Amino acid sequence: MNKERYKGMVIGFILCLLLSTGVLTAASAIGSATFNNTAVIFNGEALDLPLPLISVVPEGETNVSNYMPVRGVLEAMGYTVDWDGANNAILVTNQAQAQTPVATPEPVIATSGNVSFGDTFVFEEMEITFNRPYGFVTINNRFSRDDGADVIKIPVTIRNVSDSSQGLSSFWFTQFGSEGIQSSSSIRAYFDNDIASGQLQPGATRTAYMYMLYDGDGDYVIEFSRFRTDTVIVRLPIVKP
Repeated sequence: MNKERYKGMVIGFILCLLLSTGVLTAASAIGSATFNNTAVIFNGEALDLPLPLISVVPEGETNVSNYMPVRGVLEAMGYTVDWDGANNAILVTNQAQAQTPVATPEPVIATSGNVSFGDTFVFEEMEITFNRPYGFVTINNRFSRDDGADVIKIPVTIRNVSDSSQGLSSFWFTQFGSEGIQSSSSIRAYFDNDIASGQLQPGATRTAYMYMLYDGDGDYVIEFSRFRTDTVIVRLPIVKP
């Protein structure tokens, strides 16, 4: 087989490993090119390649470089190989990743009290998650009838999934204590970073707090409800240390 024919074949091969320190550059001329029976082992198994490897020696050098067929090797490893003539490029795709969709957690939409700590739900195009750990703070305002009362401080992650700026309104939810009695939401005025304060741009996320009067250990309920949206009931078991 003449040298020119070898040159044409080498174009379709990719550099696998060097048997010495020599590197064949694009500008190098080929001194010699010969087939060899070197095996390619992948994950402990020999690949069944459609073409053998080629040993190439650049002109004027003695160092040998091994080349192997790119399509045969990559396809045997589970990839697909295509030629993009318009962009003069080889397209390599990981077949396993391309066929396996990325699992995206679906928000929990509930109306029966099955939402609790760690669950995510969507209400009025706001993605909401009540988180642990919660804590306790005390109202310190001598002009308030609730002065000295214990308050549960619950961290909440909120993300705007709409296409316009909006915030979480305090008119969208009602709070109930451990005995099922509606509690006042006005205590939020005594604390900073309440969930119903501030606007979020589309896609923005913030962590804020919901404040609830503590009236004993038990399940505290937050009912999200609005005329055009299904009711979502969040049930949070609270225990004070």
